[in-house]
Order: sequence, then C-alpha cells, then structure tokens
Amino acid sequence: MHFDTNEHSGTDYFWTAMRVYLNTFTPAVKIVLIGYALLLLFILIKGNKKERLFYLVSLLILGVTCLNPWMAWFLVEHFGFSLRYFRLFWVIPVSMGYTYFGIKLYKRFNSGWQRVICYILVVGLLGSSYYLVYQKSKTPDIYTGDVENTGLIPIPNIYRVEDDVIEACRLIEEDAGDEHALKRAFYSREVFLEIRTYDASILSLVQYPNEKPEVVNFEQALKEENWKGALWDLFKGKLGGASKELLKSETIREVCINSGCEYIFLPKKHKWKNKFCKNMTVLGESGRFIIIKVE
Repeated sequence: MHFDTNEHSGTDYFWTAMRVYLNTFTPAVKIVLIGYALLLLFILIKGNKKERLFYLVSLLILGVTCLNPWMAWFLVEHFGFSLRYFRLFWVIPVSMGYTYFGIKLYKRFNSGWQRVICYILVVGLLGSSYYLVYQKSKTPDIYTGDVENTGLIPIPNIYRVEDDVIEACRLIEEDAGDEHALKRAFYSREVFLEIRTYDASILSLVQYPNEKPEVVNFEQALKEENWKGALWDLFKGKLGGASKELLKSETIREVCINSGCEYIFLPKKHKWKNKFCKNMTVLGESGRFIIIKVE
C-alpha cells in the first residue's frame, strides 16, 4: 500500500489501507465486488447444505485472515507484512464464485432459447478475453509485458516477472541491506506493473496508476522547487520548452536528491544517461536498465 505504514500503528493500519483501496477502486471493480457479495448472500439463502457449508467456512477463513484488523496488526508488527498483507486478498474466490453461480444458473435453464443465450454470453466472454489479451488491445488495464511477446510465451522464471526487473531489484536489495525497508525508486509504469508482483518494498515515487504526471517547464519547476515535476521532465527526456543549458549533471543530482528518490531505473537508451550517471552511483546494469543510486 502506498502510504507511510510507520504513521499507522495497531489496527489503524488496516482501516487506512481499506480506505486507500475503496478510494482507488475503479467503478468496474466495485461492481464486481458488490456482485460477488450478492452472490454469496444468494447462496447462503438458497444454497443446499454443502454449498452453505463451503461458503460459510470460506467466509470464516477470510474473516480471520484478510478481513481481520487484529490479524493485520499482528502480521505487520511481528512479521513485517506491512507491504504484503493485502496481497492475501487474492485468495478471495471471486472468479470461482461467479463461475459456480453461472453453472447453477445454466442448470436452471430448461428451454432452448435460454440455453442459446448462455452460449452467446460464454462465446462473447471468450471473444472479449481473446481481444483484450491476445490481440493488441488499447485497453490500459491490460498489460502483457514491456518486451513484445506476441506469442504469449510464459516468462521462464518462477515469478513470471521480467528478468530485467528481478535483477534490478536484486541490485537494490543488496545495496539497501534490508529487504523489508521501504525504498523509494523512480521507474516507468511498465516497471511498476512488474515490480509490484515481485518486490513491494521498492515503492514508486510516482503513484501509478492514479497519478499521471505531465511534462512541465523544467526551469520553472526548479524555481518553484517542484522537484518531482523536474525529475519527471528529466526521466521523460523533455524539458517543457526550457533551455538545454540547464541540463547539467549537478542539477540532475540536485533534483533527484530533493525529490526524495533513492534509486532510478534508467533505460540504457536514455539520451541523457551520461549526465545521470556522472555524479551519482551506478549499482550496475540489468538488461535494458541502468540502476542508479541517488546520493
């Protein structure tokens, strides 16, 4: 979760994180979750003994783990789960619940036209999935990797995260010396989508996907001490109309330090990479990235 966990002790951590979730959920996600809650209610009222037992036990387990503020506090306080606790929410069987309900609904349909409607819905669902994942959809919520892979060949490592990102994380963890400590890094949205599933302790300085920075005038950003905006300019390789005479390695270092950034995933092809590397420590290279420590 992208907030300072040190400021929220006890069960306040749980409630703060829940507020962050609810405020950042898209309308589609909220509809899916509300629908799932209604499905559970329907099964508990109309389901048979086995169905009720299964879903009641599931709810009990979820109540003890994911939805329990005291369990959250215990895992955070004693096991360093502050950045990983809410990944437990992936065990909530939302897709399984919808699938089971769909099968139950299908069995209730006896007439031919009702079955035809079911077939049309299933084909439409499969076609939609194919378009979003296999075809190059413009939907921003679907991500299939920064390195083009039109054959959808699985990444060989067990984490299913690009090797470039894993190696970059290793370099940062070795430098930090503490895998649980929060590290603030500057990287692209593509890296964010990979790194969040592998190492949640390396936080993004840009709060993707809710924050969408835009290039500003670099000179004005310096005058206003808009360090984050200035760093975004540098990272994107654009100065917003400002003179390139301002582009000095000392200035870049000053911007990085004042922005609160500790590490940078700089693309090797970045046109100003020499200026970035001149006055800051290069931890190493990782595939298409140069990993820079800001100091």
